[in-house]
Amino acid sequence: MYKILMAFLALTFSLSAVAEKSNCIFPVGMVKQNPPADIASVAKFQWDAGQDKKSGDRIQTLRILYKNGNHVVIQHQYCNGYRFEINYVRQTRSENLDAAAIAKIIASLYSQYYSAPQPVTFSTSLEAIIIASLNPRNFDKLDDIITTSLEPRNFDMHSNVHNSLPESDAHYPDAKVKYGVDYTVLEFHRVFSSVITFYLSINSAMQAPLPGTLSGIS
Repeated sequence: MYKILMAFLALTFSLSAVAEKSNCIFPVGMVKQNPPADIASVAKFQWDAGQDKKSGDRIQTLRILYKNGNHVVIQHQYCNGYRFEINYVRQTRSENLDAAAIAKIIASLYSQYYSAPQPVTFSTSLEAIIIASLNPRNFDKLDDIITTSLEPRNFDMHSNVHNSLPESDAHYPDAKVKYGVDYTVLEFHRVFSSVITFYLSINSAMQAPLPGTLSGIS
């Protein structure tokens, strides 16, 4: 009787897993819990996995503490949509930071941890879209878009910036892409100086936008 019960439970679990996979546009195993790519500069890291209670979306979060004291939280929320978010928390107060430096940080982390099955192509020209499709790991365009969006705003590392990026420059098959970059000064924090946030949401025409999941700094 016990063996029959265990076999039934195993079959039920297997069928549930198959159903879950078939019901989601973005598959269960999409995000790989691998060690950070730049492991030599990492003091410690941790992966956490969970599920959004309202939507049922899977949530996987990577937390990295770098040897220089900076900290990054990278979060993936996905099922019928995909939200990718980076929160890069800076400890350094003396280092100068301009728009190009922010773009470089975001583009580097994006190239390492973005996990959707197909790349987002960051360009409006047909030629650039073809090039990006042939080389999915070429993310130079994201770097350019962030820099050119922040520079006209007279970016100042001592002032907050909340900036949506141009949707016409981001493309994903049969879906709408929304993305942006924020910069927040932690003026009164004892340890950290600022937070750079990048978010990118991919939603099909039939899906509502995924809610934000900005991680708090304590």
